[in-house]
Amino acid sequence: MAVLIAIFGFLEAIAWPLVVGIALIMFREPLSHFFQELGQRITKVSIAQIVTTELSIPETVQPKLEQLLPALQKLNSGEFSDNMPVLFQQISTAEALDCLVVDLESEWLTSRLFLFTIMFRRTRGTRCVVFLETCANVNHRFLGTASPNDVQLALAQQYPWLEEAWAQAQLAGTGTPDPIINPIIKSFLDKIQKHGIKTQHPDPSHTSEWVFLEKGSYWEHANWISRPSLEKDLGSALHKDSWSWLEDSPDLSRVKRAQAILRREEFFVALVDKEKVFKKLIDRKAYLEQLAAHVGDSLDEIK
Repeated sequence: MAVLIAIFGFLEAIAWPLVVGIALIMFREPLSHFFQELGQRITKVSIAQIVTTELSIPETVQPKLEQLLPALQKLNSGEFSDNMPVLFQQISTAEALDCLVVDLESEWLTSRLFLFTIMFRRTRGTRCVVFLETCANVNHRFLGTASPNDVQLALAQQYPWLEEAWAQAQLAGTGTPDPIINPIIKSFLDKIQKHGIKTQHPDPSHTSEWVFLEKGSYWEHANWISRPSLEKDLGSALHKDSWSWLEDSPDLSRVKRAQAILRREEFFVALVDKEKVFKKLIDRKAYLEQLAAHVGDSLDEIK
């Protein structure tokens, strides 16, 4: 009897480990995914909770050109006066601007958006274009973001004459001290404009590609920009889904705001209110780099 009890005790002792071992083999892959995901979540939460108490979320430097807005508005809508050289000089000597805000509430031409993105990227180091609109009686509503380079490439694909005119203007300006001084810009505009013909269309076979500007009394090889046309022209270059913006609120804690920004996928994240009115732009890439450097320093201290 004692022998039987010992045998049953031995079988019981090895049965459960055997069952557990078989179960682990059978569910090895699902479990590995589970623990991997769990580890990532724990890492993300702990890093965000620890680091956000010490690191500030970097905001972008946005244009502070209020005194230039009247002249800028004239330029983006087609006017070009003798005061433009002064405007370009003021822009070129302004501080670095991380983002260019394009509000479609003002009238914008495709040619001027093309020109502005090049000008601000080359002279001020602008890295992001923020597009706003007026929708349902809400002003400055966030529409999307795009890199200046992507805007230039997308517009060049849709309107190849813009890229051709810009290339010709640059060649004509070779040897000038500044790669984007006013003579090059003026040359670019001269190549896409037709003066002295008010009633006759410059290209009857492509009437939709030209607009007549009443104030200047000339035609320009461009189109007026609307939300549908912008979305069509930029395509995937325009980032407008939930990964590019975050609804901010005073009730949102610093940790939760930082966690939400880190979960986004774009390099720049727009903070908006509940009506999606644009408030500020966050440099997520800079924040990730700051976070990585901080974690690296912390690991060095542990070693």
